[in-house]
Amino acid sequence: MGDLKAMLRLGESFRGELPAAYLRLEAEWEESPGQKEDGLADYLRNHKEDAFNARAGIMWYLRAAAYGSVRAEEKVSGHPGWGRLSLLPEKLFSPGQDLRIRISGSELRKAGLLNMKADQEYSIHSLDASGLYYAETYHGYEGPDADGFGMEELYDFYAFDEFFRFLGCLSGYSNLDYRNHKDRFIREMMSAMDECRRRREKYWKSTRPGSDSERYKWLLAEHKGVTIRNGVLVSYQGDGTSCTIPAQVSAIGEYAFSGNDTLEVIIVPEHVRSIADGAFSRCGGLRRLVLPDHLTSLGRGLCMDSRSLEEIHLPEMLEEIPKRMFQFANALKRVTLPKGLKRIGDEAFSYCGLSEIALPDGLELGRKAFAGSGLSAIRIPGNVKLGEEAFWFCSELEEAELEEGITVLPQKVFDNCKMLRTVRLPSSLTVIESYALDSRNLRQIEVPENVTKISYDAFSKDAILYGKAGTAAENYARENKLRFVITGDSRL
Repeated sequence: MGDLKAMLRLGESFRGELPAAYLRLEAEWEESPGQKEDGLADYLRNHKEDAFNARAGIMWYLRAAAYGSVRAEEKVSGHPGWGRLSLLPEKLFSPGQDLRIRISGSELRKAGLLNMKADQEYSIHSLDASGLYYAETYHGYEGPDADGFGMEELYDFYAFDEFFRFLGCLSGYSNLDYRNHKDRFIREMMSAMDECRRRREKYWKSTRPGSDSERYKWLLAEHKGVTIRNGVLVSYQGDGTSCTIPAQVSAIGEYAFSGNDTLEVIIVPEHVRSIADGAFSRCGGLRRLVLPDHLTSLGRGLCMDSRSLEEIHLPEMLEEIPKRMFQFANALKRVTLPKGLKRIGDEAFSYCGLSEIALPDGLELGRKAFAGSGLSAIRIPGNVKLGEEAFWFCSELEEAELEEGITVLPQKVFDNCKMLRTVRLPSSLTVIESYALDSRNLRQIEVPENVTKISYDAFSKDAILYGKAGTAAENYARENKLRFVITGDSRL
């Protein structure tokens, strides 16, 4: 539950095992790091147990400080070099760092993280915008096989919340098993984490006065208003349905409004020059958001998991919709994109309620840009660059029209679109990658004669291909035992 006393006890316990010789050397290093670097490194290399105790203790102090312990903050502030010595890197706990480390489960268990399995080695991902850590384990990897991944005897994918509180594990034969079930798994983990947050909030609110967690309890439950540091709005704890952003605010910090369930309308004024990652994420009651027109960029995951958002005004100068900006925004049905928009980032509209959208010319779509969204039809201009899985698993999509100029259908671009019945392909098309049109109701497909490359499983096994004799489409149909209809010069 984020128990500060337990974290402090663990930090003190590990640090209490350290000999005076090490503590003296560490203090000298912090005063003169350049001169004492080699001496400290030699000691840590030659005294494995002391090295572990030092790093594990620092890890727990850093986490207690991050959770709001005054005692831990005072201790950490007196040791500026601790962040570099921690068993788990300090950056691992900061969202958006895109960091991975490999570490054994036995070492993590020894440090007090008892959710880990001693006989496994973990690849741990840094905290993501949704507040989850992920850890992967492999066994028996033998290199790539037919599925393009590896011949693993076991592939496990774990999810943990803020400090490795176990939420769930997805086990499979291979990485491909995880890819096929990832989205359902993550939805389940988000639901589990929300429950953990509710329990944690109740825990903090019931903490007795005078304890180490009193400061955090105040931040969580008592403080009503805006916290501003050097012109940056870093947190908002108001309980009204709208918010007035003060004139001295020039930037909105990471996750500043995240988790607020009472706000319904936020209008960001012109004096705000930047908005950081996740600023309006998980705002359960937010229905309308207006952003100033001068902004050219926004933080990642800006409105992620804000499931009541119905209306958004995007800046006229915006050049990119960042990664996961509207992911899981279920109530969002339509968005007007700025004419000068250049890119829609990875998973920007994934699993949102979007039912219609007009794509401007010259746009680049990132991976899974609209995956799992509610689109029913899509027209793609000829100078748009499609990303892999851009419309994957769009279960409401019935029709797709690709205009002249498009040359490549990337991997899985329309894969698993169960309602898709019509796709109009341009004569400029030359490449169709794996699973690009593998949707079970897409039975009749006219393949342009300029297509020279069709990768494996590009179409469903029930598809009927139409095209000219002697083309790549006819060869593909013959090799994969699909029906092929010669069209001559006529079109369907």
